[in-house]
Amino acid sequence: MAHFLLRRLLLTIPVLLGVATLVFSLIHLVPGDPVQAMLGESASPQEVAEVSHRLGLDRPLYVQYWAFLKGAARGDLGVSLRTSEPVAQAIADRMPATFQLAIAAMVLAVVIAIPLGIIAAVGAGTGVDYAATTLALLGISMPNFWIGPLLAILFSVTLGWLPVSGSGTAAHLVLPAITLGAPLAAVLARMTRASVIEELRELYVLAARARPSA
Repeated sequence: MAHFLLRRLLLTIPVLLGVATLVFSLIHLVPGDPVQAMLGESASPQEVAEVSHRLGLDRPLYVQYWAFLKGAARGDLGVSLRTSEPVAQAIADRMPATFQLAIAAMVLAVVIAIPLGIIAAVGAGTGVDYAATTLALLGISMPNFWIGPLLAILFSVTLGWLPVSGSGTAAHLVLPAITLGAPLAAVLARMTRASVIEELRELYVLAARARPSA
């Protein structure tokens, strides 16, 4: 087990390096000047040059890339061009809300998926099974970037039942948790159905069903 975990941890190093390289490359391939966007159209060329020099954006790309990797290894992810605050601090400030949303989505997915999968497995081949399987298929097919705005339009804009943005109350978690939890619930429901159906075919289950009740 220790060898497996160590190997998996070591495999994350090239993955993280590849993701960092891809993101760094895409940022520099996007048209436009980030400093100009940060300062606005009214900024003079001298101001743009001064900020670019201060942020190190006037250096060659390989120098910027190496500096980024060294900083990331120390936990220094640089400064946000939009808010001028350290990126690591911005991430840390948002981690509690991220964990809260992840836990809410996971709980919602489990609460929906396990009963739905069990019901579908027990009634395999019936209308209930087909309905549960169809719901699971819809949940898998609908991407988050589509179901999120759809839920916001329906429950926030049209019906006015839930807030469309913000945080602080349980109501603010409902729509984001459903958006993240619905596809996960669909996958878990299908897995639960398959597992329960497989268990129901085991000999001990068949023997228990065949045994006459007292």
